[in-house]
Amino acid sequence: MISERRFAHSYTSFWNQVLPRVDSYLRRVNCVYERYDEEIPFRISSHRDRRGIVNELGFRLFAESATCGPVSDDRVKALAESVRQYVEHLSNATDGVAKGPVDEQEIKESMVIAGSLSHYFQSTPTSELVFSPQFPGCGILDAVKADILHGIELFEVKAGDRSFRVTDIRQVLVYCCLDFASKKYGVKTVVLLNPRRGTFFRTTVSELVRECSGTTSVDFFSTVIEFISTEPNSR
Repeated sequence: MISERRFAHSYTSFWNQVLPRVDSYLRRVNCVYERYDEEIPFRISSHRDRRGIVNELGFRLFAESATCGPVSDDRVKALAESVRQYVEHLSNATDGVAKGPVDEQEIKESMVIAGSLSHYFQSTPTSELVFSPQFPGCGILDAVKADILHGIELFEVKAGDRSFRVTDIRQVLVYCCLDFASKKYGVKTVVLLNPRRGTFFRTTVSELVRECSGTTSVDFFSTVIEFISTEPNSR
């Protein structure tokens, strides 16, 4: 079994076959995305793992405040250590950078990212937001958790200092495919959201699939499900 991230970042030949138009579509996305807030510069280490800690902590701080109210200093420190361990576990680096404790500057920057997310969702009752919605696994894909769900709208949060990437689109399409297979949420709209850059892009699932694959959602998702469910790939 593999994660949705690994699937989105690998199987290049398959993705090229089923999403022949994704590159041109992505160029348009990065020209027409909307801005809702000012960009947040990196003030901490440029090391990938430290940036990952800050970005993930920012998301968790927002989720915590949205579901439980103000976050105490002790809870912030506990979340910071939990995130550090999470990033260390996922890291492929051998330099041990992720082992260092989360410092005050990193926590402050995470809070700014959490504030950016709060700004984006300021018109949405936080009680209506579902954090880490889970989608049942299928074939080689394990059960996965996305970022945020609001009704039938799915949000994929990417807090890097970068434009949206092809792998972002692949990943959100994997969630939509698993939702199609399980009929769990009935996702109709997806949003790519970058709280660091203060930008977002919203589109319907049907339009995203059509523009990237040139086919219908039913045909596209059926093709993906067949691929991940075939015995050679499931071993």
